[in-house]
Amino acid sequence: MIRHLSTKPYWACFYTQRQVPRTQVGALSQLPASLETILSVSHPRLELRICPICLLQDHSSPAGVPIVRRSHQLPGSLVCHMHGVRLIHRCPGCNRVLVPRADFVRVPTRCESCDYELTRHTNLPLIRMSPIYRLAVFEHDCLYSTYDPRPAGEVVALIRRICRERKTTVEEVVLKKFGPFLKDWRRSTADPVPSRVFLHQETMPTLCACLVALGFTHDSVQQAISHFETDSNACEKAPYKIESVSQARKIVLAMSRAGERVCWYRLKVKSRYLFWFLVLNDRVWLERRLAPRRRELKIPAVSEDREAILTGSSEHQRRQAYARAYYRDREWMLAAVSGRRSSGQRRQITVARDAALRDSIMKAMAAWFAKPGRPIKFTLERAAASVGVIQSRILNLISRNPQGQGRLYESTTHYRLRVLSWLMREKAQQGVPVTPGQLYKQAGVAPSWTMRHFWAASIVYLFGPPGTGGP
Repeated sequence: MIRHLSTKPYWACFYTQRQVPRTQVGALSQLPASLETILSVSHPRLELRICPICLLQDHSSPAGVPIVRRSHQLPGSLVCHMHGVRLIHRCPGCNRVLVPRADFVRVPTRCESCDYELTRHTNLPLIRMSPIYRLAVFEHDCLYSTYDPRPAGEVVALIRRICRERKTTVEEVVLKKFGPFLKDWRRSTADPVPSRVFLHQETMPTLCACLVALGFTHDSVQQAISHFETDSNACEKAPYKIESVSQARKIVLAMSRAGERVCWYRLKVKSRYLFWFLVLNDRVWLERRLAPRRRELKIPAVSEDREAILTGSSEHQRRQAYARAYYRDREWMLAAVSGRRSSGQRRQITVARDAALRDSIMKAMAAWFAKPGRPIKFTLERAAASVGVIQSRILNLISRNPQGQGRLYESTTHYRLRVLSWLMREKAQQGVPVTPGQLYKQAGVAPSWTMRHFWAASIVYLFGPPGTGGP
């Protein structure tokens, strides 16, 4: 059931309710008061949106299909594509957030907290010609159709009408939501509005519509969002080798949009491009430090970080060097910022401990991933969640004072990380392949703890903050 979801709520595994990122949905103008209230609410990505009528139908059917519809879970989905009623994400009785079940079985018809009958909360359906309802139907058709051509004029008119009612432009919508995807796409004026737009399965129809409204040609849109077919997947070919980071990026994006789990053991290529791309979102920073012939990641030296902090041309480069200096050259960095060198005992202990931990993790990671056959499963979901954890940790790291208050990790966390990294190094030297579960069991650390902290700590200690692009 999980692999059939287009937007699996994996945030539940890495965020608490207080840390859940929120998506703001702006209110439309000149709409009924009830609908305007719906659109002005911010929805946590952790919650599950369901249709009361669909829930009643699923429980009455003999098959008992779980009520986790992909079109309902798309970002920005507000109404049901089948019935046109408003989706509920909280219990109307106790205002409790509806979250997906861990076993992904059918959602109960009654609230587990207040025993409120969820199927009885049926609101009035929207008008069939409403742009919000038409957009919901359009996205559902694109998700469940293998090859569904759509008239480009209809898509462009729909998107522009929504933007006009929200008093915004298509360019602002694209730059706000899909900015990281538009770096390499070229806009062509030869054919500003193609006759038809072809959408493949598991793509983003809203993104495609915005691209067409901006004037992208059919070929550029097709090349940007279409995925590889199963029989022609480059990752399945044994003699295939990845020659560039951009090529690896296209393969990973194609596999993720096709609904496949992007795991380390599944890529079957003797290259570390794909692994590091999953870890780091900043493609420009990654490409500058990848040696194409040696195929290894080049970490900036301490002298390069010092020069970037003092004479960096961009704010992004200075922030990266600033965060790395906290772990690799913290004493010099603090002296450069404050104008003096401090010899406090507490700071010396913190610097020595962090330096030792960084070195141990760096050596363990280098030894562990020296061979591509190591059975470490680093999925795209874990990488995206790790990036979110890293961003919050980096903010705390940069804002802490020289006395060491608000440290990134407590002493217990440091101890567990060192034990886990030591085990990784020992197993790598022995040449004994071990699964993550066995490794965590030997280290005495729960897997839930390691997925949330160990990967994030390893990446932060090695490379500093990621790019500005999110999942």
